[in-house]
Amino acid sequence: MEQKFNELYTNIQLFIQQQAHQDISRDICFLIQHYRNPAKHSPHDTLNTNLQQQLQLGQGAFFAGLWTHHWLKLQEQYFSDQKSRCHAQRWVIKLMHKIQNIPKNMWTTRNHILHNISDSTAMKQKHDELDQLIQDIYNAKPHPRMMDHCDNLYFNKYNRTKLKNMKIQRKTNWIAGAQLILARYERSTSLQSARFASYFQWDNG
Repeated sequence: MEQKFNELYTNIQLFIQQQAHQDISRDICFLIQHYRNPAKHSPHDTLNTNLQQQLQLGQGAFFAGLWTHHWLKLQEQYFSDQKSRCHAQRWVIKLMHKIQNIPKNMWTTRNHILHNISDSTAMKQKHDELDQLIQDIYNAKPHPRMMDHCDNLYFNKYNRTKLKNMKIQRKTNWIAGAQLILARYERSTSLQSARFASYFQWDNG
């Protein structure tokens, strides 16, 4: 997060130093640093009145874009002195958006790191669960001579090592197909057992 702040702050610093009134450049940089680290960049008596008024509005107002009107007047004066046709209000709004992106990007960076760690753990757990299902399926798989040719081809297409190295979705799809084959085999053997039992009962009838 500190690295992200420094990166965004440097970009804003260059942006306002190159395209803004010097008072804006000085005061905006101070406000960003002050709200990031109040103890290190505390207000002092020599601050100008406009900056003091902005500080009175507070940090929430600053990052929400509720700025005193003098920022716009300063930028209008700057563009006029530079004989620039740039629109001061649009420029100030663009600066506001850049500043609003600082906490947003810092928060996103934090969440990305935390969620990546969390997602990594969850993914490993899911892989372990699927690997166990694959092992259980192979343990329950009947001898190839007892299975249809197509079913044997399904199991022979991949070995267990290759299956366990697959992505979660492919593992899940393979497991679903294998479970259908085993369920079909179990139904067929149950029907055969029932048929043999009925023959046995008929023979003894």
